[in-house]
Amino acid sequence: MPKFIRVSITETGGEFTCGTINDEDLISSIKNTIDNGDIASSCVLENGEDFDAVMYDESFHLYGPNIREAEVIIEEACVKNESEYDNPDDLEFNELFDGSIDESGIKIFTTSCPGHEDVEDSGLVIYTKKYEKRITATYYIRLNDEEIFDPKNIYIGFILLDEVMDYVEDEILEHFLYIPKNTFESYLKSALKSHGQEFDENDLEKDYDFEESMQEEIWGFDLTEKIKEKHKINSYSIEGKGEWENDYLQILDSEEEVLYEAGAY
Repeated sequence: MPKFIRVSITETGGEFTCGTINDEDLISSIKNTIDNGDIASSCVLENGEDFDAVMYDESFHLYGPNIREAEVIIEEACVKNESEYDNPDDLEFNELFDGSIDESGIKIFTTSCPGHEDVEDSGLVIYTKKYEKRITATYYIRLNDEEIFDPKNIYIGFILLDEVMDYVEDEILEHFLYIPKNTFESYLKSALKSHGQEFDENDLEKDYDFEESMQEEIWGFDLTEKIKEKHKINSYSIEGKGEWENDYLQILDSEEEVLYEAGAY
């Protein structure tokens, strides 16, 4: 019967946002509220307007666990009919693995590392971060009858934030991919050919570590969008403890001068 795989990834993580503001009236109100000592990630500005910094998130808005030192549970269920895919909580799962992500076989790589945003001369950049303990991201992998599940086919991409937030070394889950080995090898061969590299067609693993190859040879090049389209799995749920450990807000001007910063973890 077809298999349904549940992967749960748990670790301290949080919500991280970044966006820009170029509206002159809003910028003036924010600066006046800073001067008055009343600014916060969610507050009423000096002109009476409600302000929520998290809403300015066009650059990125992340919510998920830190990948490093995460705990992973992998479970398997057999599916008898199509309707059961729509109600996975009703299925009976058998545990395949429970332990650290380093021991799971899952491959980890960097998907992005954003830098500071460029804004107009009078514009502002808004950053927020709120940490939360025990965030669990849950994913389901749907396999056909003939497919054999292998956790080594899971590739988790994380985003680094150390370029935009001081003292932040978090590697927050961004992409969850399931790529069967033979398909990954076809991508790697294509990437190696495009880079003009020689390789053994019959034994790629002899010369190339697949985790490193995703990072160095494949991701960030021509195949990235194709891989995301065909192999990215969206989270079924991402849930945390329900209590923020901090409420960080940073506001910078176009010269990257810090106008306000508070709430560090």
